[in-house]
Amino acid sequence: MTLGDIAKKARSLSNTTITNYSDADLLIDINIWYQKVVTMILESQDEADFDDMRNTTYPIKNIALVAGQRDYPIPVTEKMLKLKRLDVTYDGVNFYKAEPIDSAEIDYGIGKLTSTTQESNLDALFPKTRPRYDIKYGSIFIYPRATASEVSAGALMNAEWSRQVTPFTTSDYTTVLTDSTVVPGFDDPFHPILAYGPASERSINLTLPQLAILEKKTAEYEMRIKQAYSNKQQDRQYAIGANLPNYSAKGRNWSAIDTIYRP
Repeated sequence: MTLGDIAKKARSLSNTTITNYSDADLLIDINIWYQKVVTMILESQDEADFDDMRNTTYPIKNIALVAGQRDYPIPVTEKMLKLKRLDVTYDGVNFYKAEPIDSAEIDYGIGKLTSTTQESNLDALFPKTRPRYDIKYGSIFIYPRATASEVSAGALMNAEWSRQVTPFTTSDYTTVLTDSTVVPGFDDPFHPILAYGPASERSINLTLPQLAILEKKTAEYEMRIKQAYSNKQQDRQYAIGANLPNYSAKGRNWSAIDTIYRP
């Protein structure tokens, strides 16, 4: 469905017109539900990763490392929702998959970010062939940090993440919303949810009697979306096996490569 079709359907379902459901109000509600759809998809998707098909770039970013810097804020403009993978190179050539870690797991004192000695002592616990990262406070904390010589050699992080869909704007339509030919960036069979959702929003606002029916229909579409996106990758044979953690390590010295506590 085009954005114009969705607008017409939403007004039809809510028994409204452009007079009591303006283009501006309808666009807001469509975008609210557009963002809801991506959360439905990310909640249920299998290994087939979703991204708004209207985007012209992939959610894969190269982040240059800075000498002696531990934390790298994630720009709000990236609209990141989930981090999928992080790889790090300290020499600009060899990349190593960084494993997640929470600062609560580190059994050693963590000093001030402004203390060169304390930060260097912390770095010494982590080999550069097995880097670790912690996501907190809207930033990526990397262990160990890069040195000045490594930065000169091209040290960087390569991050893959899931992000929000790109909201529709007034430039996505011509004189009125119903003239638009723009289409949503997820699978076509589920586009009607962007009509049923806004129609239910308007029904709440106007206390319309069809609210219960509209909410039921949006729930049905949500179930179908989750079913479809949880079964995208079919070229995979799954098997159930035992997961045996390694409890042989004594202490959590992260520089001991084979003795890291991992599930």
